Amino acid sequence: MVLGQPLGGPRLRDTWARKETVALSPRRSIYAEARKALVVSGAALEVRALTLTNTSFDPRFGRPRTLIFGVGAAKCGTSWLNALLRSHPEIHVAHQRELHYWDVVRPPFNDKPKNHARAHLDTLERLPLWRRLARAPALRYYRAAARMRETPDMRHSNYADVLFSRYSDAPIVGEVTPAYALLGAGTYAEMASLNEDCRFIFLMRDPVDRLHSGIRHDLRKSDDGAPITEERVLAELKARLAVRDEAAMARAYYVRTLENLEAAVSQEKIHYEFFEHLFRTESIERLFGFLGVDPVETDASRKRNQGISTGAPISEAFRELAVEELDHVYRFVRDRFGDRVPERWRISYEGS
Repeated sequence: MVLGQPLGGPRLRDTWARKETVALSPRRSIYAEARKALVVSGAALEVRALTLTNTSFDPRFGRPRTLIFGVGAAKCGTSWLNALLRSHPEIHVAHQRELHYWDVVRPPFNDKPKNHARAHLDTLERLPLWRRLARAPALRYYRAAARMRETPDMRHSNYADVLFSRYSDAPIVGEVTPAYALLGAGTYAEMASLNEDCRFIFLMRDPVDRLHSGIRHDLRKSDDGAPITEERVLAELKARLAVRDEAAMARAYYVRTLENLEAAVSQEKIHYEFFEHLFRTESIERLFGFLGVDPVETDASRKRNQGISTGAPISEAFRELAVEELDHVYRFVRDRFGDRVPERWRISYEGS
């Protein structure tokens, strides 16, 4: 099976313009349909379980008209999205960017944010009293964040403590955490059940560009002091593919996120946008229209959390290897969104 490819998906390179699909063998077709049915039925069962056992979530989730979750994908403009939402007077966005609640307390049970918050809190707690008093706001946040991730409750009250911190009466409340792209259908259904009007935003970027940016980001975080070159980026991609490191590649598989989201949430509650179009006035207006609020003026040219460039174009060797691995993602998104897919995707897929 191809790493990250939906079960039953054929391994096929074609041109971007090609619209025909290759018929699957009867057995592979059955497997593909069975996988889709399991995702949908699993989400339905979890929604039913939530209805029976979690009829009393923390009442704060019901105060706003709408809850929104920005669920990724990473390196696709989520920092800019967070700042854009925060700039709107009718939207309350969590005080801290990327709360990392659902990916910690539900599969994939990501321990890194929990361990980071605990380590930072322990460092603050060891400070002399006068310095702790000076850092009181940070202490309060990290204590709440540690409690939220380490002692989750069925009512999600500890999560509400952080999400609704400094909340007044805005009609929309939300947060943006790119790691939520890795959640399962059941978790999306649980999130959607917190409020009668719960909406999701998912951003996508050309898969080759996103993967290249993600690897550069990871190399920068490794902090080994070595310059980030095209050779290092290519070597890291080869290393991930050589050991079939699916966890390291999972953020590139938009197909899973789309399938899981749409198995749990009606499509009219999901807003899809492409990174390449994100900073256009019409895209911003479309986003705010989806949320039911008037647009606000914003500096669309101001990028946030930009990665460190290698100083050179993406190498052809990287592009070819990445496209081979992500071929099914390109074809799925092309068939799903048609003419909405940016031209950059075609250029990356076919090569310049």
